[in-house]
Amino acid sequence: MSTLKVLLIVYAFPPAGGVGVLRAASLARYFPAEEICLDVLTTRNPASVGVDPSLLRDIPGEVKIHRTITLDLPFGIKKRLKRLITGSKPPDSQAVSTNKTGKPNLLKRALQDLLLPDPQITWSPVLTRAARRIVRNRKIDLVLITGAPFSSFLQAERLRKEFPGLAIVLDFRDEWLTSQFEFGSFQFSRSERARDFAVAAEASAVANSTAIVTVNEAAREEMRVRYPREPAEKFHLIPNGFDATRIVRATPSANPRPDGKLFALLATLMSLVTARLSCNWATWSR
Repeated sequence: MSTLKVLLIVYAFPPAGGVGVLRAASLARYFPAEEICLDVLTTRNPASVGVDPSLLRDIPGEVKIHRTITLDLPFGIKKRLKRLITGSKPPDSQAVSTNKTGKPNLLKRALQDLLLPDPQITWSPVLTRAARRIVRNRKIDLVLITGAPFSSFLQAERLRKEFPGLAIVLDFRDEWLTSQFEFGSFQFSRSERARDFAVAAEASAVANSTAIVTVNEAAREEMRVRYPREPAEKFHLIPNGFDATRIVRATPSANPRPDGKLFALLATLMSLVTARLSCNWATWSR
């Protein structure tokens, strides 16, 4: 089998820091050793919580990183904007009434309607053009999209229209509907309009994907039940793990390897592309 060509789409990538960066950084670190030719499509100016240059030093030189501009706001400004929209107040601040005029509510509704499903949607126009160009020019076999932000998953439908036979894997680091509308983990907007948009967008993304990956069994089962018309084998579990090469040992092994969970994802990707060579891919683009 020829070298597998994968495009990894991720909003924040080293040297950006934060917990949301680590899964993509680990994949990029180890894919080349498994004879996977990896391109990474990310942002040049993500609204990340910090910077960790050491993560970028771990990425092999053969990984081709494509960085595009995004109109997303810096992290600090976005936090203040979120407080404005959600009505919450920063700690130790004096309460200031916003009921004197209707302007704050109008601004809140306008921003919520404009930035669905999340503020990172501002990356979407540039992302779509860049992803299409890379898939075409680099002859990509498989696109792996990891999120949150959930707006990145909108690319599944757009790529499917232009590339019907392309393998598309969606890596849900968080469960979209539950995280946003029940737990409030991504509480930019929890309005009925936002919920309706998210429900329709997730359904479209799942329908246009080849496989779905979740990080825990509860999320995998929830999504499998939510989409009973999709084959059960479409939903995969790849838990978050740890990188054994970063653990200091008294007697380190000669050839340390990361834990098996990462390589379970590698095996999943390889099997999907193998299936692509022998199956009728029209069933994936219904």
